[in-house]
Amino acid sequence: MGKDYRPDIDGLRAIAVVIVVLHHTRLLQGGFIGVDAFFVISGFLITRIILEEIGQGRFRLATFYRRRAQRLFPALFSMMAVSTLAAVCILFPNELVDFGTSLAYATFFVANVHFSSGDGYFADATDIVPLLHTWSLSVEEQYYLIFPLIVLLASKRGASAVRITIAALLFLSFGVSLFLMSADPSAAFYLFPPRAWELLVGCALGARMVPAIPLPYRETAAAIALAAFLLCAATYDKDMQFPGWTALVPCAAAAILIHSASFSTTRIASVLSTQPLVYLGLISYSLYLWHWPIIVFYKAAAGHHLSGLEKFLLIGASLAAAHLSWRFIERPFRQGSLKTANAFSYSAIGAATSCALAAMLLSTNGLASLYSEKTRRFAEFTYDYHDAYRSGVCFKNKKKEDARRHVDQACLALDPARPDFLILGDSHAAHYWAGFAREFPEINFLQATAGGCKPTLRSEDINFCREFMDQSIQFLKRVKVDAVILSARWNAESITELEETLIELAPLSPMTVVVGPIVAYHDHLPRLLARAAYLDNMEVVKSARNGNLRLVDVALADALKPMKGIRYISVIDLLCDASYDCATVDKQGLPLQFDTAHLTDGGAAYIAHEIRTHRLFDVASPTVVTAAPCSAGMMDSKPGRGPCQP
Repeated sequence: MGKDYRPDIDGLRAIAVVIVVLHHTRLLQGGFIGVDAFFVISGFLITRIILEEIGQGRFRLATFYRRRAQRLFPALFSMMAVSTLAAVCILFPNELVDFGTSLAYATFFVANVHFSSGDGYFADATDIVPLLHTWSLSVEEQYYLIFPLIVLLASKRGASAVRITIAALLFLSFGVSLFLMSADPSAAFYLFPPRAWELLVGCALGARMVPAIPLPYRETAAAIALAAFLLCAATYDKDMQFPGWTALVPCAAAAILIHSASFSTTRIASVLSTQPLVYLGLISYSLYLWHWPIIVFYKAAAGHHLSGLEKFLLIGASLAAAHLSWRFIERPFRQGSLKTANAFSYSAIGAATSCALAAMLLSTNGLASLYSEKTRRFAEFTYDYHDAYRSGVCFKNKKKEDARRHVDQACLALDPARPDFLILGDSHAAHYWAGFAREFPEINFLQATAGGCKPTLRSEDINFCREFMDQSIQFLKRVKVDAVILSARWNAESITELEETLIELAPLSPMTVVVGPIVAYHDHLPRLLARAAYLDNMEVVKSARNGNLRLVDVALADALKPMKGIRYISVIDLLCDASYDCATVDKQGLPLQFDTAHLTDGGAAYIAHEIRTHRLFDVASPTVVTAAPCSAGMMDSKPGRGPCQP
């Protein structure tokens, strides 16, 4: 360790990487802010090194880049090579093509650019992207390439020019971040220009642009900063607008923790300097590299949600992999026998190997010839729900620009020649519209649906869902509809809220239909079907079903029985038999659901056909309907599926 080594910074690294790992195992919802702390730390350390060497007249770009290569590349390329081997063993052809693409981008440190064009960091689809975490490494590498050049040029005009440049770039980058948070949130999250300000916060500390915290306040400042950082980790979640303004708090907290101990040790710095935290800090880079692929590949192979025990075992496996990587890969290149090796040659070999692997996966279409046509058909199944949901018009998303507007009036147009049924709810209501409209042309289906909004009067989201429901209730008070269909991602906590809402809706419509929870899985159904086809074992699908929803279904049916004028439809009974064997494909043999729960167009048509078969929308139907259970309903599309087969 050098004379300027700060063990407390390794302790801060430890906290940052631990909360990231806890976030990825879904044990800490806001743990993603650990990456922001890494950015601040990197900005501080790199700036301090560069300015010190410039001041001593010994800064060389080649030497700087060689040290960065020795520090980062050996463990990174090792992780990517091992991940490729795991991907070949576990992923399907379409996933291998995606993996090969991300491998190529990660090799050239532009993975963040690649992922910025996707659905966003918090999208469900990212759960099966093994190299997703390389986006932040790409941001740092882009910083390492650009920042030394900027500082070197600015330093020719003196230290004040360096400080002015850092300050100007910091505010410019933050402005870009705020702009992109509205214009393109995914770009704001992934790209270097809107993220650079977080690194530049650390740069400002490294350039001594921030006055020292007065001695009497350092302890208090450090304690508040640590508390604020941990509070953000505990309270931030994927639904927040992030980064932008919300990233200020964790970045400022990390900066204060660094700055408060820059002139004298604080109690918090002493805690951060304890041996366990320092050790975790030393292996933090390897832990960050290895933990995410380990989690992703295990989940992809298991096909179910992780239990508490599995999460802790995966954390243990990640720690073991990190220690081995640090001990046998990182240290030899930084301090041991390989320290004097040509870092650029080793880097070129690693990059060439990664490129060759990526090319192999892409040129063979993800080794597609190794899989049966049936397996490929399920694995490659994709579905765009936007048209079927009438997204942006009749289905509103609170994360989009139109979140504050109610659904388009065309979605609520009455038809004097047909009965008017209003479909009201969240995405689990929106996915029925296309199927209902096609199966029941004699009914005019109105649609008022919004993402994440259960059709209940009490809502967790005061700013969006309550406004949405208030507008829907006001609409029902203004017009006369023949029926209201409520559907949502129901859970056990929904029952009381639903009962209260039904009482409010009773005088507004002659009939209210509650559609129960849909069958749901712990992995995307197409992927489960692909694995079942590959292994020739349908238990893969059955074991991945969420059994708790059957209990919710029964509880909802029981709760609504005493309520007059309320009709309950058990979708689980329409899809499944008594042993919970459920229909999974439509007439064409395609999955009924495109993710863990949402119906495809074909799936919606399947349910609608069952509703017609059992006359569940007829006025004379019973109040609580539990259809005759399916006689079967597995992945194949053989005829003779009883009431479940359209």
